[in-house]
Amino acid sequence: SSIISVMNTIPPASGSGPATGDSRCLPAPGETAPVGTSRRQTPPAANPRVGLVCMPWAGAGRAAIGLSLLKRALRRRRIPADIHYLNLRLAKQMGLADYDRMTRYYLVGDWLFARHLFGEPGAGEPANSRAAIESREGRPAKDFFDALGLDLDRLESEAIPRFLAECLAEIPWERYAVIGFGSVFVQQVASLLLARRIKERHPGVRIVFGGINVSGAMGRETLRAFDWVDYVVEGEADESFPELVAGILAGGPAAIPAGVAGRQGDKVFAALPAAPVEDWARIPIPDFTDYYDQLRAAGLDRQISPPVPFESARGCRWGERAPCAFCSLGPEVARYRPKPARRVLRELRAQARRYESLNFEATDNMAGPGHFTELFPRLAESGWDFRLFYDLRATLNRDQAELLWRAGVRRVEIGIESLHTGILKRLGKGVTALQNLQTLKWCAWQGIAVDWYLLFGCPGESPGDYAEMRETILRTLHLPPPAGLHRVGLERLSPYFRDPARWGLTEIAPKWLYRYIYPPDRVRLEE
Repeated sequence: SSIISVMNTIPPASGSGPATGDSRCLPAPGETAPVGTSRRQTPPAANPRVGLVCMPWAGAGRAAIGLSLLKRALRRRRIPADIHYLNLRLAKQMGLADYDRMTRYYLVGDWLFARHLFGEPGAGEPANSRAAIESREGRPAKDFFDALGLDLDRLESEAIPRFLAECLAEIPWERYAVIGFGSVFVQQVASLLLARRIKERHPGVRIVFGGINVSGAMGRETLRAFDWVDYVVEGEADESFPELVAGILAGGPAAIPAGVAGRQGDKVFAALPAAPVEDWARIPIPDFTDYYDQLRAAGLDRQISPPVPFESARGCRWGERAPCAFCSLGPEVARYRPKPARRVLRELRAQARRYESLNFEATDNMAGPGHFTELFPRLAESGWDFRLFYDLRATLNRDQAELLWRAGVRRVEIGIESLHTGILKRLGKGVTALQNLQTLKWCAWQGIAVDWYLLFGCPGESPGDYAEMRETILRTLHLPPPAGLHRVGLERLSPYFRDPARWGLTEIAPKWLYRYIYPPDRVRLEE
């Protein structure tokens, strides 16, 4: 939750000609336009089926709740859909341990796929082979790559070509009229590469991208730079994506639905804002059948016991008012909407029976106050032996910790970030070091496992802050230790990014590895 790598750049393919459209083609705020077909498109396929794709490097240990919700939303419109967990294919090929290790190193996975998307030398000047990067960037780059402990050259030259060949040969992509790619974290380049290969073979298929990696300016740059991407869905796609698909199957939407950006000829049109879904009755129960079937087919079910994802709220109760300075949710996504407690319990019961599991993982950004007054008491009294994971705020008291245990919460992730009140204030956490320690104490007392991280590199911190924190740590060695140490990141959509002067941040630029992933001379890295 503290370090989120959001893709900043989307370039054109080598040899594909000039990028379609530019920023001058965008309409004025509030303006929309009809969506036509790009120059390379043909009418959509007669088959109304939809393909949904989860690419590497999504973790193998959890189903994609977003794609699973879309599958059910399409079913309500009587549009059949399949989800292809191609991340599981690569995990099987590489071995689960190596694949899992790759998912923890943001941007490296994009770099491996980039060389196949753009060709040699891969990213223009300078060349982007490992040797070229280490020669240019020096020891920090060498240490960075060495830390992975993987044969990256073999992955790039053997594993990825084999993976792509299998994906193209073994899945009948021509059966789909629309193929949607969910792009979160390090999925962008892999998704762009497979989408391009599919479009080259089946030009009538419509390609749609969704997810945080195509939010706002990033989505418009995706359309501008990659002419094989037809539409981008921004924000919550529960209603906009099915509406778009229905329009395509009917011969093409007369206008872009709210929340969808598209292209007409050489012009890229921005999406009109789409209101977040407020009525939970319009949100179906997600269908994870594809994930569990493909997990078994890959033989990974003997190595993974995945929790069943569920959501009991969207947004962040605190983030919509006073977000943490580094939080990349953005004001639109942060809007807090809890799901009714009775609906949550009914959904958990149904999914437990369907997937024969009592192990659940909440995808909520944060459990809100209503969880402790409504949902958790109802779960505690349900008589079901659930085993739940939740993200929590570090304001837990003894009674709440006891309630969590009775409700079945056995593991939590808490945004503690620091054990120094001054640093916490600079991070905008809204809690003190003492509250963090109390939360850790009550979880330990109750037997609830805790995942938390220490952040460093906060704007305005001093060496004296860490001298004080050291004394605190030496007095609290009996409490659960952090799971890791991370430098504070400057993420797109965060308060740091939107108002850098407030924190004295200057010379903001993409991380160094970006220019070896995307050709800087053909794509606007700042977008």
